[in-house]
Amino acid sequence: MFPLFETIPVRAGTPFNLHYHEERVARSCQHLFGRLPGFSLAEVVRGVHLRGDGLFRLRVNYNGIDFATELTLYEPKKISALRLVYDNSISYAYKFSDRAALQELYARRGAADDVVIVKNGLITDTSYANLAFKQRDGQWVTPHDPLLKGTMRQELSDRGGLIARDIAVEDLPSFESFKLINAMLRFDFPELPVSAIVE
Repeated sequence: MFPLFETIPVRAGTPFNLHYHEERVARSCQHLFGRLPGFSLAEVVRGVHLRGDGLFRLRVNYNGIDFATELTLYEPKKISALRLVYDNSISYAYKFSDRAALQELYARRGAADDVVIVKNGLITDTSYANLAFKQRDGQWVTPHDPLLKGTMRQELSDRGGLIARDIAVEDLPSFESFKLINAMLRFDFPELPVSAIVE
């Protein structure tokens, strides 16, 4: 019924980055359903009782016409190690509710907390977040072709804080550290050493 979803962070009753989420919903509906959505996220948010304390995750499940919402308190995952997994056919260009292919890769994490997905020799994403790598000169870079172009990744790129380029597995030791970024994590995720990414 709802093949797509958006995840919007809400703090103190205020949603973040709504403009970027609106753009992605419009692009997704136009491409997949041949029409603009029959609702705006601004209207959706106005219809939800946004609680005050803490960081909340507003999930909007939708199709081209209708939507449903879920609001939950957000607790970030603790990540200390990620395993490289390889899949040259994986595709997740839209924020589909069906994440079976990603879950299959996640299941291959072994003792690690999550996976870093490698496609055609290039780093893409984790199972739920984009990646940002810090060069030794302090510049942050992100994979040029992630599986999903996240809203936080787009905001950081628009502000000039993130540069996109191809990152091969053999490039990883040249970086100082990395972060996971998505709508909920923004740029708050702690830096981890690249040695936390293991084969």
